[in-house]
Amino acid sequence: MDLTFIKTSQNDLKKIIEIRNQAFLRDFETFGYCPAYNLSEKEMDEKFKFMQFYNIMRDDKIIGNLTFRQEGEHFYYLGCLCVVPQYENLGIGTKALRFLESLVPVYSKIYLETPVAKKKNIHFYEKNGYEMIDKRMDNNIEVARFEKEI
Repeated sequence: MDLTFIKTSQNDLKKIIEIRNQAFLRDFETFGYCPAYNLSEKEMDEKFKFMQFYNIMRDDKIIGNLTFRQEGEHFYYLGCLCVVPQYENLGIGTKALRFLESLVPVYSKIYLETPVAKKKNIHFYEKNGYEMIDKRMDNNIEVARFEKEI
């Protein structure tokens, strides 16, 4: 499967909202809350100002989104990695992580958070070399923090 990762443009933000809504609908239905679901154009525009956005592309079609930001000289936060449901379980997430890891300098650390109840996510990040560091509550959802040193 040929994938490309293209820097998101301002013109893509409405499509990214649609992609995220497809990808995170189940989370919203399960938990009643999901910070990446149903963002307004204004909220997305604000995130676009301080995070790097990449479209995950297949056959010139946006099928996912990757966002991250640098938080220190060698410290990065993975804010969002999502793929629309019909493209899940095809190795796209792993390729997106490898792409992100190729962008950051050696000796960098990447961290992220995901709901503890999403066992599939926990397995995915552990399989890709991320280690669970701690847990905390976000609204009524227990989230795990994962880190990986590159």
